[in-house]
Amino acid sequence: MDLEPLINWFLKSKRSFSFRENKTPYRVWVSEVMLQQTRAVVVEEYFNRWMQKFPTLKSLSEAELSTVIKVWEGLGYYSRARNLHAGSIQIMKEYQGEFPSTKEVLLKIKGIGPYTAGAILSFAYHKKEPAVDGNVMRVIARLFQIEDEITKPQTLKFITSKVESLLPKKNAHVVMEALIELGATNCAKSFNCFTCPLRQSCTAFANDTQELYPKKAKKAPPIVLHRQVLLLESAGHFLLKKESNAKKIMSDLYEFPYKELEKPASKTTLPEEFAKHFNKKIQFVKELAVEKHTFTKYKAYLYPQRYIVETKPIVKDHIWVHKEKLQNYPFSSGHRRILKEIY
Repeated sequence: MDLEPLINWFLKSKRSFSFRENKTPYRVWVSEVMLQQTRAVVVEEYFNRWMQKFPTLKSLSEAELSTVIKVWEGLGYYSRARNLHAGSIQIMKEYQGEFPSTKEVLLKIKGIGPYTAGAILSFAYHKKEPAVDGNVMRVIARLFQIEDEITKPQTLKFITSKVESLLPKKNAHVVMEALIELGATNCAKSFNCFTCPLRQSCTAFANDTQELYPKKAKKAPPIVLHRQVLLLESAGHFLLKKESNAKKIMSDLYEFPYKELEKPASKTTLPEEFAKHFNKKIQFVKELAVEKHTFTKYKAYLYPQRYIVETKPIVKDHIWVHKEKLQNYPFSSGHRRILKEIY
């Protein structure tokens, strides 16, 4: 396959992002982790903020995990931030701060999988190494009309072998990044084949079957949750709970206390497990707008209700935080939107 049109297209048309500049292993690592399941235009702001706070591997390794989570706030999938932090500590401790340059060693670093390792080796070290993400899988699936379901391990293995066979000895890193860029732009879900540099080599384009690829299994519908969210205020302080279980989705994040409901909230009564702490001296203020919070396989409907209570009793696994300091805490995205409504 003639890849010269792809290279020329990429060098002329590639989008400008700060994470494409000064491609050190550390910068590539951070950006590629951020780009997982997040659009590049969204990552730009987060990447710049991250690099201002943690410009080096050493500075990240020395940071408190709570600070790392706060800087990551809003990107979701917080295990990625925890893994970046843990990985930086591991590299400083086990490799004396020298970023590994082989796939075998990179895969030993916390949170680094085959794609991220391939991206680091390709973009930072300019090695002939495949970095197969969803964008590349879409491009290859259309180029060769791959009939297998895209999420199967054997399909990924086959596509990776196809990419390996395409990469030239010279400028392999340019071709690799160009394939990713092509999948993010011209060959996205809504495709624009007539300005695609590979259209003459594309089987799906020749057969007018682009919309049929890649083959994907149908997603299961989300599990719907209903949660009564309690904004309990006393003397300007609000009650918060931090999820400390590392195995839970919202680990290391703060949320207002909430109660799981079987159906949408219809009453403004405080659940007994919270009311017992306040000697019944509770004043209902108002209901706030319902918020939707989608995460992993769930869609949660949040029903925020604001109350005034006279005292600030100790509530197990909860803390009282003054509203002027709430912004300093990392919140889950649904509760962060609720937070904006209390000022």
